[in-house]
Amino acid sequence: MTDPRHDNELRARFARMRESEAHDAPRFEDVLSRPARRPARLPEARRLRHGLAIATLVLIAGAGIAVTQRVRETRETERALSQWRRVSALATSMPTAFLLRTPDQPLLREMPAIGSSPGWSALPIPIEVGHDRRPAPHRRSSS
Repeated sequence: MTDPRHDNELRARFARMRESEAHDAPRFEDVLSRPARRPARLPEARRLRHGLAIATLVLIAGAGIAVTQRVRETRETERALSQWRRVSALATSMPTAFLLRTPDQPLLREMPAIGSSPGWSALPIPIEVGHDRRPAPHRRSSS
């Protein structure tokens, strides 16, 4: 059990503390009649500067990510190409090389000489200065 003297002393202290707080506290009706406080707002120009700064940081970060991604893709492409070149240099023929060998390949390798065929000769065509080389349009006869 507690000592009654201490209990009485504690009660007296709490009573004095309540009285001092009640004296300093505003009336309840006054508190209710006050308009609600609005949160402090930054001035318009300051908010605009903050927004622009954040947008700039986002753009810089995005550009940095895009550049590093592009460099990474370029390195991967170069690595793949160099590996392909090494493999193709080692291989004597590719697995699909036979598809390129067609029966008419000798004809495709030679350039035909125009005018060298027997019985054929190139005739010079005179061209007059200022002469229109287009053929005359075909006219139908009216019947």
